[in-house]
Amino acid sequence: MKNKGEMIVIDPRAEDSAVTAVTGLSTRGARLNWINDDMTLQTGFDKDNNRAWSVIDMRNTSEVLAQGKLASGVSNAFSYFDPTLSYFILAGRGDPTTEFYTLDTSSTKVVEKLGEYKFTDSTLYFTLMDKKNVDVSNNELARGVRVGQKKNLEVFSYYIPSK
Repeated sequence: MKNKGEMIVIDPRAEDSAVTAVTGLSTRGARLNWINDDMTLQTGFDKDNNRAWSVIDMRNTSEVLAQGKLASGVSNAFSYFDPTLSYFILAGRGDPTTEFYTLDTSSTKVVEKLGEYKFTDSTLYFTLMDKKNVDVSNNELARGVRVGQKKNLEVFSYYIPSK
């Protein structure tokens, strides 16, 4: 990141490709995840040192497309993005929750929170299972595995909520 709240993106395949973008986040522990060729998802900390995320359209880098705050935790959240169904999951070490969101660039509300899982202890490790383990006939989006502070292994599912 160049200055506070900015990042520089360089495509090594193209000359004169450097782009500076406003992220809405500080430089502390920022993580970048490409959503597609034109959009990125960042997780990090905002100016008040709270954990946050933001989505940026690289074709219009002067403003943040969407942003939000995360539950308090001790570290930056990891983001897992599914390009086929356009949703992302945020989870981090020390978090008692994982959150999942849908992404729709054709809507006025680009990002919408679908839900969250709350646990009785903090997360030490978290990952998603391979998609071949997902039961799509029951609207399961993903299956997560976490190790909690009590050293227990939990397997749980993310479902599309009913309206």
